[in-house]
Amino acid sequence: MRVRALFLLLPPLFAWLPQRALGTPHAPQELAEAASHLARGEYEQAIARVTPLLSRRGLSQPDQAEAFRIHGLALFQVGQKEPAERSILAYLMLEPDAHLDPMLVPPEAVLFVEDVRSRHAGELRTRRPRPRRKRHAALNLLPPLGQVQNGERGKAMFVGVAEGVLAATNVATFLVLRSNCNADKTCDLDGSLAGALKKANLVSGTLLIGVVVYGVVDGFLGQRRKEKQELLSEGGMQGGSSGILLDGSRVGEALIFGITRRF
Repeated sequence: MRVRALFLLLPPLFAWLPQRALGTPHAPQELAEAASHLARGEYEQAIARVTPLLSRRGLSQPDQAEAFRIHGLALFQVGQKEPAERSILAYLMLEPDAHLDPMLVPPEAVLFVEDVRSRHAGELRTRRPRPRRKRHAALNLLPPLGQVQNGERGKAMFVGVAEGVLAATNVATFLVLRSNCNADKTCDLDGSLAGALKKANLVSGTLLIGVVVYGVVDGFLGQRRKEKQELLSEGGMQGGSSGILLDGSRVGEALIFGITRRF
C-alpha cells in the first residue's frame, strides 16, 4: 500500500522539481503569447501577459530582454511613452547593439527606440564590452616584448635591463678572452685576471639564459592571465546586465522602474 502511494506521489514530484530548479518553466511560452498579442495589435493583452515576467528572477538574459522589448513597444503603442522609454532602455541595457527590424515593427516605434538609444548613449556605452586587446604569442618568445604587450612595464624594464647588462658582459669578456688567449687555453693575461674573465663570461651567459627563459615563461603566463581577466570582466558585465529588473506593483502610468544588480 505504501509503495503504491509512493508511486502516486512521484509524478507530481517530478513535475515540481524542474519548476523549482528552473524557476520559470513557462517563460518562453508566455513571451511567445505576449509577442503574438503585440503582433496582432492587442497591446493591452500584451502588457498584461508580459508584465509578470519583468520582475521574475531566473529568466535568461535573452528572455528578459525580449520581455522588456515587448513591454516597451506595447506601452508606446497605447501612448504611455514615459514607462515605455524605461522598458526600452532596460531592453537596450541588456542588448546594447540590438536594432528593430523596420519590416516587422512600425516605423514610429523604430524611431522611438532609436531616440531612446541616442538620448542614453552614454549609459549604453558602458554596457558594451571593451574590445579585447590583440596579443601575439610570438612576442612572448622575445622578452621583454611579451611583458610590454601584456602591459607589465615594470617587468619589461627589469627583463630588458638584465638582458642588456648580461649580454654586454658576456660578449665583452668573450672578446677579451678570444683576443688574448690561445687555442691551447693559455692566455697572455695575468692568470687571476684570465680566471676572473672566464668566470664572468660563464656566469653572465648562464644568467642571460635564465633571464630569457624567465621572460618567455612569464610572457605566456601574463598573456593567459590578462585574457582570463578580460573574460571575467565581460562575464561580470553580462551578469550585471542580467540583473536588470522592473520593480513595481502598479503598471501603466504609475509604473515604477528600478535598475538593480543582483550579486
